[in-house]
Amino acid sequence: MRLSQLFFSIIVFFFSEMGLAQEKSEIAGEKTLQLNPKENQTVNENNPESTDTEPAENDNESKESTQPLTILAPTSEQSIYQSDLEKYVRKGILKPMMVGTEDFITLTQKDLHATDKGVMILLPEWQQVATSPKAINYLRQHLPTQGWTTIVLQPLDKPATYPSQTENANTRAAENQEALQAYQEALIPKMKAVFDEAAQYPGIFVVIAEGNNAANVLNLFEQQQLPLPNAFVMLSAHMLTEQGNISLATQVSETELPILDLYLKKDTQWVEHFAKIRKQYAAKEMKIYYRQRQLNNFAPSYYPEKDLSRAIKGWLTAIGW
Repeated sequence: MRLSQLFFSIIVFFFSEMGLAQEKSEIAGEKTLQLNPKENQTVNENNPESTDTEPAENDNESKESTQPLTILAPTSEQSIYQSDLEKYVRKGILKPMMVGTEDFITLTQKDLHATDKGVMILLPEWQQVATSPKAINYLRQHLPTQGWTTIVLQPLDKPATYPSQTENANTRAAENQEALQAYQEALIPKMKAVFDEAAQYPGIFVVIAEGNNAANVLNLFEQQQLPLPNAFVMLSAHMLTEQGNISLATQVSETELPILDLYLKKDTQWVEHFAKIRKQYAAKEMKIYYRQRQLNNFAPSYYPEKDLSRAIKGWLTAIGW
């Protein structure tokens, strides 16, 4: 009996010692986990008292990620078109010109006829290239065979803030006027440089302008910002606001400049609607040297080449040129 009790006491003591040892090891493990973060801390070189819990490489990456990204401004369409013209247009036709410190591109094609009739200055719609296939490029290549020297001006970019999207009508009108005025002021010196170039050739000179640029150029003529040509041809002339189109119709009816107003059967809604109003205004003022004609086309906004050439030639002959 005593032996069994002694054996039982030894077993109890053995298991109690094992439990105590396991408890001590768990406590020691918890202390080790608490001490490990302090052991991994690094001292900041600039401030010895402060510590960093992240490695130096991660710190550099976080600093780089917080720096703002630099977003480059998009390249303007004018500079893209100018670069393309310099690469792909024959050097004998390409003629760079300078206005102040700014250069711009013109395409000059001398007449190929026995009789020199004059110079045709061609201005495409804004946001189009000087070799626009809608009408300008055909006229540039075809008119020299009829005795005209052609000078094509690469147009400026469309004003970014036109037309204004402001809800207030008065504010919207003021913003539109400001945007167009800035655009026209940038256009004046380039047009004058082209006019000076045209003066070196014999004969008369005629201006052919397209779209919104037709309205902009006519406004500069009426404000006496540019010398008047002998004749003015408008191709699908319009503005992007109702007020601008009414102003265009008024200037067409009041100017003494001979105007040929051409537009297409398949044209933009602005052109189709306000072309009729221009004709009404001109008829009311009994404008003699104004003619409007609609040309039939298959592709929207593309002029039929032969009909376009015949319309211009016939009108110039009718007014004595």
